[in-house]
Amino acid sequence: MKNLFLALSLLLSLGSNAQSICFVSADYDSGENFIVFWERPLDFVNYDSVFIYRRLPATEPSFTKIGATHMSLESSYFEDENVTTYITTDYAISFLGTNGVETVLSYYHRPVILDYQAGNLVWTMYEKQFVTGDSWIASYRCMRDQLGLGFYDEMGAWDATGTNGSWFDSQAQGTTDEYTYQMQMDMPVCVVTGRANINTSRSNIKNQFSNAEAGIAENETISFNLAPNPMIDFINVNLDPKFLSSEFMVSDASGKIIHQGVINAEDITLDMSAVSNGTYMFTVKFDGKLNSKFFLKN
Repeated sequence: MKNLFLALSLLLSLGSNAQSICFVSADYDSGENFIVFWERPLDFVNYDSVFIYRRLPATEPSFTKIGATHMSLESSYFEDENVTTYITTDYAISFLGTNGVETVLSYYHRPVILDYQAGNLVWTMYEKQFVTGDSWIASYRCMRDQLGLGFYDEMGAWDATGTNGSWFDSQAQGTTDEYTYQMQMDMPVCVVTGRANINTSRSNIKNQFSNAEAGIAENETISFNLAPNPMIDFINVNLDPKFLSSEFMVSDASGKIIHQGVINAEDITLDMSAVSNGTYMFTVKFDGKLNSKFFLKN
């Protein structure tokens, strides 16, 4: 009887945690900052604030509160201006009741990151904690802006299966056109207070010439180069001397660290023969910031 009472109490406590993220998206203008969207509960007068939490899975084992919004404000979204959309990032929220009690954290959401590698577009899949598969996402759509003016055309659509995706843009290969790309995910409609209802999450915006492998745009600083990419067993990294003595890590699409260490030479080679095929990210921590690039193992 006691165990039944405890189980019922647990179910009731879980049911009281009304907080939930609708989805996370890169901002709809520059694609540089993540925005967290949620729906304000019908009984919002019983809550004082919404707390926003963030975790960088490659470097942080737990969530840190990064902001708060008063529940009575006419906005149910938060823009994180302190993390680039090229870094794998998890977000969660909690509600603070008018009684001073904070709910447990919501399930976290991990937005999509897009990379461009010499004609090959590679993206991570959107992730929602404890949800297996992406059946709640209608599709992933690859969008291309051929003139760099902010007008995107759909280049292809993929269903929400698998753990990562890629697409080769044969039209872009060998051209000097300044194409930019973005992935768009069709989500369930989110009723966002203070904005029009939203049903589309977006990735960061990626320029055709943003990687060293594809050619460096004029005045762009070369930080490091990954080759060959895609790779089979070994990845070679050529780094700017400024990165010597900096920490580095290689993580998979879920944020799990595969390799880590300290950079002691301008050229290093990493053995990736023991890991499965997929998308990986090489990250250097320098001057308090994370510098990252994707690579593929085939």
